[in-house]
Amino acid sequence: MRKRIFFIVKQGDKIMREAFTYMLKDNCYYKKALVFMILTFIETACLAYAQMNSCTGACPYSMNSGVFVPNKTNALLFQVIGLIFNFIVVGYFNTCLEAVTKQVNNIVLPFINLWNNFLNGLKYFVAVFIAALVYILSLGLLYALNLYVAKTVSILVLLFYIIFSSAFLWLFANNKSFFAFLNYKKLFLKIKEAPKNYFKYLGFLAILLIISATLKFIIDLIITLLPLNLLFTMLISTFFTSLLSAYFSFVFIYLIAKSLKQDSVV
Repeated sequence: MRKRIFFIVKQGDKIMREAFTYMLKDNCYYKKALVFMILTFIETACLAYAQMNSCTGACPYSMNSGVFVPNKTNALLFQVIGLIFNFIVVGYFNTCLEAVTKQVNNIVLPFINLWNNFLNGLKYFVAVFIAALVYILSLGLLYALNLYVAKTVSILVLLFYIIFSSAFLWLFANNKSFFAFLNYKKLFLKIKEAPKNYFKYLGFLAILLIISATLKFIIDLIITLLPLNLLFTMLISTFFTSLLSAYFSFVFIYLIAKSLKQDSVV
């Protein structure tokens, strides 16, 4: 029993060590990470600024001691710009996920291609929209039939997508299907190939989520204590969030990519 526990711990340490260091073996990682950080910063800052400009009188932003006058035109403009960059960032994430899935040693990350990554990200959001639409319509029908059944099903579906979210991301990145988030048959067939492997990596992903969320909370807490106005506070917080994302995103990519076997990618 002790030997088995020791083996599991040792194996887990090896996986996490590789997840945190593999990207550093790519000679161009810092260039790729810098571009990714800049794109993430623009995306996050634009969306945050749009949210600030969409506030009403009861919004926490407008109640802040800093002077900030919301502008509805800016809200729409920066929302659109933020979404465009969000498509690129998400598209690049999926491109990297596919690349890492298909490589074993000396993993090389792809360079950012703005147009291709934008199309990839747009396709991702269409796939998510299709799954969400099917879920909403089905849930609406259930609510019309039985309220308690509908609530139970909605909770179960939510838990299902939380547990298998990384597998769905893997499927989309490697198949580029608009119906990837509804392809339950292929999902279970892939997990069935090595279920222990999937849930092991899922555990590592959960740990990483806690670590990254804790770091972001600490950074945001420190920044809010600085004597800065609302806009500068948002920009500084966004900068550090983007800096963390330029590293942790690639760790997430590795853990998701290796959670399922690559040999049956089609």
